[in-house]
Amino acid sequence: MSLIEWYQENKRDLPWCHTTSEYLVLLIEVMSQQTQISRVGKYLERFTAQFPTLHDLASADQRDVIIAWDGLGYNSRAVNLHKTAKLLVDKYKGKLPGTVEDMLTLPGIGPYTARSILVFTRNHHDIALDVNMRRVWTRRLHGHDGVVKDNVLREQLTSIMQDPKTFHSATMDFANMICLPKPKCAQCPLTCRFKPVYQLHGGNVLRKRVKKVEKGVTENGKHVPNRIFRGRIIKLLRSGEQTFEQLTLVKKDYTKNDQSWLIKLLQKLESENKIVFGDTVRLQ
Repeated sequence: MSLIEWYQENKRDLPWCHTTSEYLVLLIEVMSQQTQISRVGKYLERFTAQFPTLHDLASADQRDVIIAWDGLGYNSRAVNLHKTAKLLVDKYKGKLPGTVEDMLTLPGIGPYTARSILVFTRNHHDIALDVNMRRVWTRRLHGHDGVVKDNVLREQLTSIMQDPKTFHSATMDFANMICLPKPKCAQCPLTCRFKPVYQLHGGNVLRKRVKKVEKGVTENGKHVPNRIFRGRIIKLLRSGEQTFEQLTLVKKDYTKNDQSWLIKLLQKLESENKIVFGDTVRLQ
């Protein structure tokens, strides 16, 4: 059985399977940067109900975009998406650029997202490499769970890829259903160089992934990343303007010793044009 044959029998019902809209693909890709794709559908429906077109999003107030982003986390993505919508309307007449180089000039669009958007809107042949694509094909083509240089992997995948959109969708589904970080090799119907290695040696051949400790502070005895507190701040501000004292509620065990830390968080959010920090604090 080939990967494409497996995909035709097992593919997931994902949002982009039903659209050729450049705007919807842009939203899906940005929303799924830090959100599981299985959860994107409900947020996409809510967001497009408020901003049904690219022009609606571009002409909206940033504050309304941030409020509509509630639940998706990393509010900088909402700010960048809003900036991108404005740029697409002003510079590209409401269309997405056709090259990776031009896509990379859009706020918040990195190498993977640029290529993935072009794959799903233009059937672009430039491989969109992410952690899932690398894991599946490093294992299948090289028989290990380590690192293969991107240029080597791109060249190999380009030579075997026929329909880019189907190929990328199939790889993503396979990575999320079978070829997980801890793979389900016993359920895998595909020919793979890694399968016999894993079946013989088990977890000893899996790549060791070191989890980075994010910058943050201690709350009730546990380390909590600053991004969590930033999210709590934005959530409070979605309900309306707040005083500094009201915002101290974002940290459950806040004391006066945390004052400079909280001020720095607010100043950082202000420098990113997300909030206005004065006598009171509000969304930008």
